[in-house]
Amino acid sequence: MSNQTRQVSQLEKLSLSWLEKNSRMNPAARHSLAALAPGLVLQLNRSASRTLAIAGAPGSGKTTLARMLAHVLTESGRATLVLSLDDYYLPQARRKELARERHPLLAHRGVPGTHDWTRLLDDIDALREGRIQGLHLPVFNKSTDDLDPLHVWRPVEVAPSLIIIEGWCLGAPPQSESGLIQPANAIEREKDPEGSWRAMVNHELAACRADLQRRVDHFWYLRVPDWNCVLDWRWQQEQELANPRLKSRAEVDRFLATFERIVVHMQTTCADWADCVLTCDRSHRIEIKR
Repeated sequence: MSNQTRQVSQLEKLSLSWLEKNSRMNPAARHSLAALAPGLVLQLNRSASRTLAIAGAPGSGKTTLARMLAHVLTESGRATLVLSLDDYYLPQARRKELARERHPLLAHRGVPGTHDWTRLLDDIDALREGRIQGLHLPVFNKSTDDLDPLHVWRPVEVAPSLIIIEGWCLGAPPQSESGLIQPANAIEREKDPEGSWRAMVNHELAACRADLQRRVDHFWYLRVPDWNCVLDWRWQQEQELANPRLKSRAEVDRFLATFERIVVHMQTTCADWADCVLTCDRSHRIEIKR
């Protein structure tokens, strides 16, 4: 057995072991992701990348992918840290203010404009520059729909060699003005008939992309089969929470309605802007799109 073959085998075993202990993926999905892991790890180690962004629709598996890669890379000698966009939502009180001041749909976390984007960029910059003394990373609690208290935020103890940022809309390009005209669903027809919310979110999306392009070396996208999969998987995730806020599939549908436009846009354009596209089937088995 060659050294490279041995290395690939070790990385696959390390990945599978982590997935078995830390994910709820079915066996076939775990094995498909573990089989991909060595190639992804070796690709990252061959590059001089400092920052990787992984995007994908809610429930697609991007968080599991990011955490698995961070574990394997760290165990292999390259200190890696994961930032989750989900931890950078604005506090509930601030989103309620935005709902009163700008548009009612901003009360719901999700789209660009509902994140503490400045804090995220500041944390990325500090980590890239090794300024970790006293740095604590925020923790957002989905069960309470609010930030956890400061005393439970994550301290950074080691300056990472690689930062992986995972979040559903990272890297997405804005839509054209003509693409914003037609409502994507009933929520947009009822709550945003004039399109002001769509235009505002699209403007924020463009700004977010520009900010990340100056800080991120590579963008990966995890593509899912269709929008119905997103709804099904999110409902499954809610059922696994200790105190789910969304009590029915209908509530999940309403909550994710504000995500739909951008998710569909990313699904159809990812080949144009993502450096690597991974595809996920309905059973969460993952492969690289060539």
